Amino acid sequence: MENKIISTIKTWLPQSLDANVIESEYSVLGQVANYCLKNFEDGEDQMAKEAMTIIKDLRPIYLKTILEN
Repeated sequence: MENKIISTIKTWLPQSLDANVIESEYSVLGQVANYCLKNFEDGEDQMAKEAMTIIKDLRPIYLKTILEN
């Protein structure tokens, strides 16, 4: 299901996603986490930090979703 979190990540971090595994917010957030870990391991700290900033900005939406469910 496409929602604000998934659409924002698709827009701002498409390189972090496997297009075949976009099933839920949790799978998308897991893919972004793996993307961040890989970039930190490869020494691409700035790319990982940018991804984490986007996720941090999504936190209020994510928390609202959790509370509603």
